[in-house]
Amino acid sequence: MNRKRIAVFLCLLLVSAAAPVWFFVRSAGDGRTRQGEAAERYLRAVYILQSLGGPAAEEKEDIPSRIVNSDESEDLLHHSDKILVLQRSAEELAALGEIFPKAGLFEAYARMGLGEHEAAARLLSRYVAENDYRPAYYALLCDNLAESGDYVSLLLFCREWREKDPSCNRVRARYTLAALYMTGSCADTAAQARAESACLGWEAEVYAAGAAQACGDGEGARRMLQKAESAGGDAVRVQRLWERLRAGHPL
Repeated sequence: MNRKRIAVFLCLLLVSAAAPVWFFVRSAGDGRTRQGEAAERYLRAVYILQSLGGPAAEEKEDIPSRIVNSDESEDLLHHSDKILVLQRSAEELAALGEIFPKAGLFEAYARMGLGEHEAAARLLSRYVAENDYRPAYYALLCDNLAESGDYVSLLLFCREWREKDPSCNRVRARYTLAALYMTGSCADTAAQARAESACLGWEAEVYAAGAAQACGDGEGARRMLQKAESAGGDAVRVQRLWERLRAGHPL
C-alpha cells in the first residue's frame, strides 16, 4: 500500500471514529435547546397569567427579565383579546404538563379565567392529590366544582379536605352544607348543620331551616330563621341566603 492510500485510509478511520462523538454532542445540544425552549414557553405562560391577576398572581415563580422584556410577552400582555391570550396560555401549559410540575395548576388558573370550571376542577383535583396539602387549593377546587354544579364531587372533596384538617374552616363548612343540601337527605343536611353551627354561626341555622322546609316542617324552618337572626345574621342576609336555598342556589 503506497503512502497516498495509507493517508486516505487513516483519514477515513479518523472520521469514522469521530462520527459517534459528534452525533452525541449534537444530540445533547439539541436536547438542551429543546429543554430551554420548553422552559421559555412555560415561564412566559406563567408570567402572562400572573400579569392578568387572579389566583395565579399569588404563586411565587421567578420570572427572568428576558421573559418579562421580550417582544412576545409584550405583545400578549397588550393584546386586545384577553380570551385568546388565556386560551393560548392554557394550551401551552397543557402541552408542558409532563415536564413542569406546576403547569397543571397554572393551566387550571387559565381555565378558570375562561370560565371552563369543569376542566379547572379536573386539573385542581389532580394537583391536590399529587402535592402537599394547602387549604387554598382545596377552596379553589370546591369553588370550581360548585360553579360546574358537580355537588356530588364537591361533597367528596369537602370530606377529604376535612380529613386533612378537621379544624373550623368557614369556607369548607359552607361548601359541605351546600353540597349536602343539593344531594343529600333533609335529615343529613340538618345533622350537618348542627355539626357546623359552632363554626359557621347563623348561616348553619339557615341551612338547617332549608333542611326543615325540605322535610315538610315549615314551622321548624321559621323558628330556625329566627334563630339565625338572633345568632348574629341580620335580617337582610338571612333572607338572601334563604331565598337562594329555596331557588336551588345554595351558595
